[in-house]
Amino acid sequence: MKLIDKNFRLQTAVPLHEQIVHHVERQIASGVFSAHERLPPATQLARQWGASYVTVQRAMAQLTSAGLIERKPRRGTFVRPHAEKAVIGILIAPNMMDETAHFHRAVIKHLREQIARREGCQWTCRVYDGLAAAPAGRDSENSFARQQFNIDFQNYPFKGLIELDENIRAWERGKPRPNLSTVRLGPPLKCDNGRADVVLDFYDFGRKAVEYLAGKGRTRIAYLRTREEPWKNSPDMRGIREAAEAAGIQPAQAHQLRGISAGEALEGGIFMERSAHDLVLRLLAGWKSGRQNSRRLDALLVSDDIATRGAATALLRGGIAVPDDILVLTMANEGIFHHYGIPVARYELPLRLIAQRLLEVLWKRILGRPAGDLPVKVSGSGIAESAFA
Repeated sequence: MKLIDKNFRLQTAVPLHEQIVHHVERQIASGVFSAHERLPPATQLARQWGASYVTVQRAMAQLTSAGLIERKPRRGTFVRPHAEKAVIGILIAPNMMDETAHFHRAVIKHLREQIARREGCQWTCRVYDGLAAAPAGRDSENSFARQQFNIDFQNYPFKGLIELDENIRAWERGKPRPNLSTVRLGPPLKCDNGRADVVLDFYDFGRKAVEYLAGKGRTRIAYLRTREEPWKNSPDMRGIREAAEAAGIQPAQAHQLRGISAGEALEGGIFMERSAHDLVLRLLAGWKSGRQNSRRLDALLVSDDIATRGAATALLRGGIAVPDDILVLTMANEGIFHHYGIPVARYELPLRLIAQRLLEVLWKRILGRPAGDLPVKVSGSGIAESAFA
């Protein structure tokens, strides 16, 4: 029986089963193993690669779900015919190794789970990350992610792309393949026609957040805004403004966290956390100084849960009692919890639903069907209160 590249070695930086999945995919795509050919048993592969049997089995299960292989009881594991395989590329801005890339890891997990359950859908996902850190201009053409995509595009039958970020700089200088079916998650992208196919409903976030805070008797609200698009008529600011008017309270005091430079993009969410921390410290200093334009607030609204970590640290450092002095509310990812050191209310984004909507639009485009009314808006599943999160 043929071996799967005896020189292949597992690394520690990436999950072992993911490395095995990618390696076996390459072996099949390059023709080392052809259609209907039998693969070595999982026990043999585990010994060959120095991995556990469970790790190899997990990789084989993912390859089976992707439609690349099929496992026949008492006969073994076989490569599926080429025509039954298709690849969906997932493009994301941060590096997947970034500790703060919780949203992207969770959405990719849900995408893979839903693809595995979709009847008649023989897809596998390949992730191209770190695109926010790619320098603009000609060098973006030579970024690692683009080089890897170009190699893969020559060897794998791509069906479509899923873009999970609005700022994918390495892809702005022309698409890998213009006629490849693509679905985009927004707020709107800054490339093409500025449209996204599935959007997070920031209007709903602003409106429901202020309604919640006003219902708790909080009338002096500061908003730490992490979106980069102009804010005068942005959905989040409209929702906040309309809810404040309806509740008869003062308009929220908005503060924009500054954009991330090319160098700072390498730091990912850590930069945003530090920026929020510094901004809240400046607000606290203004309160203590008694400056006229520094009104004391009783609520803090933040549009990102990583930024909230920095804001919480600043409040603790400033000796502010939460929630007695200030009530904190953040946009957060459902099922992902951070330790803030203070009680934090959460407007929760349903990540499973986001993945479902992306796949629905992409599936229709691949089949040549109308995608329906776009963009599809995904609102939060509600506001969850936390005694101590």
